[in-house]
Amino acid sequence: MDEVKIGKQRTKYTPTGRKPPGPKGWAEKRADRRAAEAAAGTRHAAE
Repeated sequence: MDEVKIGKQRTKYTPTGRKPPGPKGWAEKRADRRAAEAAAGTRHAAE
């Protein structure tokens, strides 16, 4: 996914190793929640 255009959501995307500073996306929040749930051993608790 070097340069992908998804509709009109073409934002400034820098294809570098590190992510630009800013608020987390929904995917990152989901990943964090999953990690937290896995650590707590409570799967599907918030669904």
